[in-house]
Amino acid sequence: MSVTVVFVHGAFISDSAWWWGPVAKILAESGIESRTIDLPSCGEAAPLGGLADDTKAVGDLIDSLDGPVIVVGHSYGGAVISGAAVDRKNVAHLVYISAVVPDGTSVVDCGFVPADNVPELDIRDDGTVGEGGQRFKSRVLESLPDADMTEEAVRRLTRQSVASFTDPPTGA
Repeated sequence: MSVTVVFVHGAFISDSAWWWGPVAKILAESGIESRTIDLPSCGEAAPLGGLADDTKAVGDLIDSLDGPVIVVGHSYGGAVISGAAVDRKNVAHLVYISAVVPDGTSVVDCGFVPADNVPELDIRDDGTVGEGGQRFKSRVLESLPDADMTEEAVRRLTRQSVASFTDPPTGA
């Protein structure tokens, strides 16, 4: 039975398949299936879900898969995969890539982003937040291989619910 890799994106991301595409292609060339998911907390239309909704969506995806699953979470996705993996027997491994690893506190309270390095954020009255400026883009997107990819990535940034960052985790 072959393994399936499930990729879970970080904050402010739309089109998860695009973000994970280069890695998914390498895995596919090696005969390894992968899946991506767009989290319900991310998008342009409020109301958006919170951390619990993201955890449930990833858990439902895991449950739909046969065989062992490796779940990969980047940044905010680390908090999501920790909760989604609880009591799921088919989860073989969790992989955290520069990720939030919950310690029983919310993403905001766990200290993932040092207080002296908080990116600019655009917090709105509708309960959503978005990356708010060049500091975020340069910090998060600076490692992309070229300017075209960086511009494409910027076009795929989106809003996210504040609850994603303030809800307590469902698993650790």
